[in-house]
Amino acid sequence: MKKIYLGTQWSSPSLTLHPGEGAILSISEARTIKFVGQVRDAVDIEIPKDQSIRSSPVPQAGAISSVLLFPGGSLGDQVSKMTDPSGSYTTFTYSGHDTAWTPYEPSFDIGESFWSNRPGFSEKYWQRVFWTWP
Repeated sequence: MKKIYLGTQWSSPSLTLHPGEGAILSISEARTIKFVGQVRDAVDIEIPKDQSIRSSPVPQAGAISSVLLFPGGSLGDQVSKMTDPSGSYTTFTYSGHDTAWTPYEPSFDIGESFWSNRPGFSEKYWQRVFWTWP
């Protein structure tokens, strides 16, 4: 679903981008974009079967399974990470051995989206509990 930023608002003003959802922004020149909201302390994000675009539901960077606790883990699950602004991607496949990804376990920055592809499998849920301060 393509949406256009009109200088002060999106072409669809009711557009939302919730924690765990993802987007690809095509920007022709450098600019600062602010996303505001409230960090939730617990999230339960659906990772549907087939293809979807997702991001970490909590503001944390790291390796997708060992740090971000992404619920990949079915043999053949894939995630694809954009590797340059021209739209090239690297695809990582879950190999089923102790959270092993091929060619390696990908890492993502805070707010960085990726494509999740779970061909033929049922949906899973990305469950996280996150505290920003005691």
